Amino acid sequence: MGFGGGLSPPPLPTPYAEDFLPGNTTLERIEEMLKKAEIQRLYWGQLFTWWPMQIWRNGFGIMIAIFAMAGVLLPQYTPRSTLFVLVIWSTLLVIAIGPAFGASEWALHGASLHNQHAKKRGHNLQAQPGSDRILDSLNDVRRNNLLHLVMGFSAMLLLIFSTLTPLMSVAWNLSLMLAMITGVMMALHIQLTSESLDHLEDDEPFLTLHAPTHYPTQIHSTLSEVVATHLDPLLRMRWDAWRRRLADSLRTQIPEGEALERLLYTVHLSQQGLIPKKGLKSELGELYRTEIIEWMESEQAPITLGLLHRLVAHAKAWQPSFFNLVDRLQMDILDNGAAIVNKGWRMDAECEYVCKDGQGTLFILLHNQTNLQKRARIDVFLTGGSPDSYMFSVEVPPCPTPQTPLSLIAATGGEDAVKWMAHYLDRTVVLWLKVTWLANESGLRQLSVSLKNEQGEVELSQILHTTVQKRIGAGDRRRRSRLRLARRLVSKSQDTKSR
Repeated sequence: MGFGGGLSPPPLPTPYAEDFLPGNTTLERIEEMLKKAEIQRLYWGQLFTWWPMQIWRNGFGIMIAIFAMAGVLLPQYTPRSTLFVLVIWSTLLVIAIGPAFGASEWALHGASLHNQHAKKRGHNLQAQPGSDRILDSLNDVRRNNLLHLVMGFSAMLLLIFSTLTPLMSVAWNLSLMLAMITGVMMALHIQLTSESLDHLEDDEPFLTLHAPTHYPTQIHSTLSEVVATHLDPLLRMRWDAWRRRLADSLRTQIPEGEALERLLYTVHLSQQGLIPKKGLKSELGELYRTEIIEWMESEQAPITLGLLHRLVAHAKAWQPSFFNLVDRLQMDILDNGAAIVNKGWRMDAECEYVCKDGQGTLFILLHNQTNLQKRARIDVFLTGGSPDSYMFSVEVPPCPTPQTPLSLIAATGGEDAVKWMAHYLDRTVVLWLKVTWLANESGLRQLSVSLKNEQGEVELSQILHTTVQKRIGAGDRRRRSRLRLARRLVSKSQDTKSR
């Protein structure tokens, strides 16, 4: 029975009726929020990397130091209005650190939305190797920005305090001296941490933050696995979807793995200037149906043709020694060298020239150039290593060899080095080892790699040399510089070939 003679009570207000309950946000809503977060991150990131803004940000602390020094040297000309100093320096502070703050916060928000979006589709990005490093890097940027805010705000308060004290007094001089020191410290810290902010205006914000902390020791799909290992969890999902679409669009009888190796190898050649842009499209059209080219040139593809260039260059920047092995294999096939003519085992290995912090990466490429699958044993010995030896027993698939020297690309569509390289890369066994030395080891060190047959007889051996050094602090910055250079070189090469 209602109140007031049968009248029903008025409905209660529901101000949040149109909002979704926490955890029940639809996939479409998350995608809309994610799109907005990416737009905002790119806007603030591009504003942050705009060169006048970079100069302003890097010089803000120096400006405070110069202003405070001028106050000490020329006290009669220093502003005494507290409101004037507050308004001017707070505005300059917001302009200096505001864009980086906005971009980093939107990047963190975007990372959270990407995790939600993946969970809605049945994936868990946080469980993927390397995701913790990405979140730590994003949080480091936030902490650096907060530190810059605290130092800038402290310097500004010290300048304001100087306007409230008598000229030439001890408190006046002390506040200006502290403001000068704080400004210099802020400028130095901004300069030292500036390289960690490249991802803020990057179309792929997590790619440069990811590191291959987990990877297989033995790989068979040579180029594709190396490239995929260096992708962040989000890009790896897109890579898998893109690869499935390519597999469904094959137009030849070539196995899917060999076709992908051929595509990636052709991209590698185009970055070296050995294949023009139209040649890359020709190879792509020979392997896959015509609509794939249009699809990969559009923004609808998970991996576009331009992004594929960058991913290969990204892996090359991480593992230059591996691509040196690929280039040497190419030269052997082009020249029909002794390692190919012998039609037996082919082994090639390379370690980093300089191993920072007593750690390095060793790649070993194995080819069984016969018609039967064989088992081989690989022994690796490190002088002063920890451990000082490795032993692997691997099955190597057969890999027939070309009979004559080949041209890189056949004009008549016959056999060429590109097709044979894809054949070799698909049948290569790669050992990807992390080698370490004892803490007291430094200087030139020797590595020995031996290949033994099933009877234990040594078939091939190779001696490598590397320089073991302790990390001084430039290792990560050098790799970041290589990654940045690879991105620029790819964009420049694409612009040149399109003309």
